[in-house]
Amino acid sequence: MTGTELLQTVDWNGTTLLSPLVVATLVSIAAQLFVFLGKSRDGIASLSFFLGRSISLASFANNYLLMLTIYAVLNFGFRFTALGEQLKGGYATKPIFLNPVFGTRSLSEFWGKRWNLTIHNILYRGAFLPLRRFVPTTIVAVFGTFVASGLLHDYAWSLTFASSNKEEEEEFFQPTFWKLTAFFLWNGAFMLLERPLGPLLYKYIGTYLPTILLSTLLGLTAVPVMHWYGGDWVTGGYFADLSLACW
Repeated sequence: MTGTELLQTVDWNGTTLLSPLVVATLVSIAAQLFVFLGKSRDGIASLSFFLGRSISLASFANNYLLMLTIYAVLNFGFRFTALGEQLKGGYATKPIFLNPVFGTRSLSEFWGKRWNLTIHNILYRGAFLPLRRFVPTTIVAVFGTFVASGLLHDYAWSLTFASSNKEEEEEFFQPTFWKLTAFFLWNGAFMLLERPLGPLLYKYIGTYLPTILLSTLLGLTAVPVMHWYGGDWVTGGYFADLSLACW
């Protein structure tokens, strides 16, 4: 394969090259802005950090920034890894994210067609299809899949996010289990509400709103509890360490 053919095969749309700069900027900002949310186990990383503080303007803005930062970090990580495989093998890999944050026109599209398609395929084959054989309706299978996703993420977080900050605590930081499950239960509930309400809402709202604005509004449904998903990234020191690594 010639160099020209390889460059045509690789996913060169500019996003892969710009991602390091975007990620470095976001995590550097996030590492500073997330400080006021607290670093103790009773702070942002705990399940007790509930809606009472989340609905404040500052926390809501922080959670939205947290959502954008996590998306940028994950998207960059997958793209950068895929770039190495593409250059090594000379073939294009399938994207993991398809612009879910700014290109979605429904929650079903967000979770089913745009967000982390690798995990989606695993859950579709490993949870949804088996559940559909034993439960009476698709709605129950969908909600059960969100439960399975939460448990999977809780398990992954318990293995991944651990750091030692001896200045503030003697023990390793351990995420609070069930927090991710609660996050996906929250979003699964919105998915269930979309079935009866979606056709009416999207008929009127979706007709007049551009995709980027509608996608932003849909993303706000997860923002109040985004700290359940990303709080451990903050408390575990992930963004602080990554901001130094990026720069």
